[in-house]
Amino acid sequence: MFTAIGAIVNPLAAYAACTSTGTIIAQHCAADYIQFMTGTGTTSLTVDSETTASVELRPDPGASGPYDQTLNLTGNTVINRTDYSGVIMQTTEANRKATVTAESTVNITSNGGFGGIWVRNDTSGAISITSAATVHSTGSDGVTASTNLGPVTVSNDGHVTSVTDRGLYADGGYNDLVSSPVVVSITNTGTVNAYQAGARSINYQGLSTINNIGGTVTSTTRQGLVAWSNNGAASITNSGIVSSGDDSALQGASEYGDVTVINSGTLTAADDPAVVATRAGYSGIRAGVDMDPGTVGAYGNVTVTNTLTGNITAADDYAIAAETPSGTIDISNGGSVSGQHGVSANSAAGPLDITNSGQITATGGAGYGINVLAATSGTISNSGTITGPAASIRTDAASALTLIANQAGGTLDGQLSLQGTGPLTNAGTIVLPANTNSTLNGGYTQAISGTVGTLRVKVNASSQFGKLTVSGSASLPAGAKIEVITGNPATCGGITTGTTLPGVISATTLSSANLVVTDDCTDIDLGAVKNGNAIDLVPIVNGSCGSADGVATAFAPTSNLCVAGTASGVSSASPWAWSCNGSSSGTNASCSAPNALTGTTSGNARAEISGSTWTVDTVNSAGFIATTGHAKSPPSLPAGYTFPHGLFDLRLVTGAAGSGATVTITYPSNLPPGTVWWKYGKTIANPVAHWYQFAGATISGNTVTLTLQDGGAGDDDLLANSVIVDPGGPGAPLATPIPMLSDWGRILLSALMVLGGIFVLRRKIS
Repeated sequence: MFTAIGAIVNPLAAYAACTSTGTIIAQHCAADYIQFMTGTGTTSLTVDSETTASVELRPDPGASGPYDQTLNLTGNTVINRTDYSGVIMQTTEANRKATVTAESTVNITSNGGFGGIWVRNDTSGAISITSAATVHSTGSDGVTASTNLGPVTVSNDGHVTSVTDRGLYADGGYNDLVSSPVVVSITNTGTVNAYQAGARSINYQGLSTINNIGGTVTSTTRQGLVAWSNNGAASITNSGIVSSGDDSALQGASEYGDVTVINSGTLTAADDPAVVATRAGYSGIRAGVDMDPGTVGAYGNVTVTNTLTGNITAADDYAIAAETPSGTIDISNGGSVSGQHGVSANSAAGPLDITNSGQITATGGAGYGINVLAATSGTISNSGTITGPAASIRTDAASALTLIANQAGGTLDGQLSLQGTGPLTNAGTIVLPANTNSTLNGGYTQAISGTVGTLRVKVNASSQFGKLTVSGSASLPAGAKIEVITGNPATCGGITTGTTLPGVISATTLSSANLVVTDDCTDIDLGAVKNGNAIDLVPIVNGSCGSADGVATAFAPTSNLCVAGTASGVSSASPWAWSCNGSSSGTNASCSAPNALTGTTSGNARAEISGSTWTVDTVNSAGFIATTGHAKSPPSLPAGYTFPHGLFDLRLVTGAAGSGATVTITYPSNLPPGTVWWKYGKTIANPVAHWYQFAGATISGNTVTLTLQDGGAGDDDLLANSVIVDPGGPGAPLATPIPMLSDWGRILLSALMVLGGIFVLRRKIS
């Protein structure tokens, strides 16, 4: 209770600085102090351009209410109280409405008491304070208003400093009925600097609300803005700048009602051990309903909105934390959110929805971008960026979300730890840090509404890369992208040809088609290979022809077919043809080699081997050779035969000892009638090399089919030793020549013809 300085007040002591209306019971207006006591009804006091120690307006103890009192501080009024509150409107009388206004030219300083501006109804009545003044308080709050029954409104457009306590404080509704809730509100458009809470609104029955409209609020040890209601809603809107040195920047709380927070300004929460060493970290926004529920279903909802211009920073805790026992949680971020963790949501027996189109960043080494502790249903939808060193999104086993959707343009940067149920769809980008395994306890689809997404896999080494493990079904449709980031294009993070990054994606059931893989490697391209229910990444191999390409040969080439890729079978045609097939989406190369020229260069010819495992000894097989002049040409040819295509030299190996082999030789043109296969070598009947016609040859058109037996017919070494030596060639018979006559022969032939004619004539005459 205020005690006047000096003698009992006297109405005659007032002078021009103080003007009043209504019933004034006693008054004192001077430089030492100003005090007015009023009667019942509507009264007012205006103090204009006065310098004094304090100003007090209150009902006279002998009067009876109701009271409607208004105090106006105008002009260059200066109030400087060194031992108590500067402005006092306190009463124990019931039903007192109190109103205070202070212009921007007013300056109030106090030391001690209950506030630089202190308005209190101990019993009942509404309170309204509107101040643009400069208020500096030590030992008490800057501006404080409290009533046990009724609403409270505090509005600051000035400069408030509390060196030891709260900046703006409003408290009401304590004895109001649940059926008749009131509003307790604080509006700040000015500047508040406080040691404890910058602005604190308390309501026991009804809405508790704070609106910081472009103002600046700073707290050294407690919350910047805090609104609480016991049995009503709590609401905070900020478009200004709020910072707390050792607590949450903004806190909305209710025991039973809804909590709503809207931020379009800047919130900064710090945990400074130099201020209060034993306290834990705090959030940029903490919004919650009491988590000690009585009757399930009786608790309110939590809504947090950070708009496009909103900026939230919490160095040692969650940037946004929301919780309710059984209500719904709705968090929407379009701005920038940064903290040791990003967003925490706990809806123990209710649903939740989190929507991000801005940026959520967890800065702590064990930080989560979004952490869902519990929910009965709901969604997480991201079209912005969510980053977390420990996890971009984490859901506890107690969460049962309907869907987690990373939309087109959205980025989830960090390990995923989805322990609760709920599928993940990705049409944006998911970044898997190196040497981590992201787990999804639900399905995964890399597409939303026809837009395929990207899985960005970071690699430190061939054994240290990001993985995604899905408990359930995973679907990657055609065009789904996988990006590999090694950070070292020259070495490709240690990935070399032949390296496999196994199980980059794995699932209980996995379907995929035509994935698009890109990487930052200079010399290696990676591709995706489906391996059962997993996707492996391996270097792409583009097929490339080997040195056999373009080289004429009598036999189907079997070596040096490909420099890279897998060789197909060699076709039985002219030219020989094969392909070098790439892998992991690599390209294929078409290769060919012409058939060899015959020994007489009559054209191209080829030989094909069939039967068991016989192969051509290409080193010791000369193939098509000339009849003379070659190292393997025989010393002579069979008499009466010509060899239009030269000879053929063959050595077969690797067949089973004593087994047979079939050789089919195709020549460039049909063989002449009467052609036989001549072989030059040894036979069992004559072990000395000689020419003989081989009965195991079948000639048809331009082909010759030889049936050879190891150690038997057609094998020149006569040994069953898994080697068949077969020199020979197709010989066509020479035509019989007509003899040519000499000159005397021709004369004798003519004479004989004449004698023959005379003999015939005589027979006819006789």
